[in-house]
Amino acid sequence: MTALFDGIILHAELKKSKEALELAEKVWNPTPWVIDVFMGKSESSGGEHKDEAMIRKYCVEHFGKQSWPTHDKPANWYRAGFTVYGWTWIGFKTEAMMEEFVSDWPKNIKIDKTTGLEKK
Repeated sequence: MTALFDGIILHAELKKSKEALELAEKVWNPTPWVIDVFMGKSESSGGEHKDEAMIRKYCVEHFGKQSWPTHDKPANWYRAGFTVYGWTWIGFKTEAMMEEFVSDWPKNIKIDKTTGLEKK
């Protein structure tokens, strides 16, 4: 798992809400290798981000269907339901999957101590 995963869980713990922690764990535990991925700038407000469709297609082709943990359908990867300034979190089931993605999309990965590329 990554430092970003740890931060997600810690944030939920700090809310001191059992429900928040349970939800964070349900969503991210199946895909704990979480990284911050640049989806590109939105072409229009409310529109899809430039690289988003290509990244989703890549993930489906390489890792299978997206995980839907809140519907009890875990899988090999999960994309957070929000994007901020073009950045969103993607989690992978294994370190090898994460590393494959990082290798193929190096310009779309934020690399620093807060992104999750730093392992525990």
